[in-house]
Amino acid sequence: MNADEIFQRFMLVQQEQLSAFDGLADAVDHVAHSRPSPRQRVILSNNLVVGLTARIEEALRECFKEYLLVAQECDLLFTEMTTLHDSSG
Repeated sequence: MNADEIFQRFMLVQQEQLSAFDGLADAVDHVAHSRPSPRQRVILSNNLVVGLTARIEEALRECFKEYLLVAQECDLLFTEMTTLHDSSG
């Protein structure tokens, strides 16, 4: 595994997460254009904050999961290379 492959894996995670954030942006636009009453606006805004917080948490979790997978794969590759080197010497 090289740096370009690792970069591409993280870019895929990033794209997936950014597309999920687009849904929240659409919800914000909908609230802004629907002209809700002040009370409804507060309720909708609270719901959007909760949604945004959950989305950020999910994005961080997905990035960290990918990081752990990459670290694990690199560790396995390192172990294999070390084993091969030790057995040849």
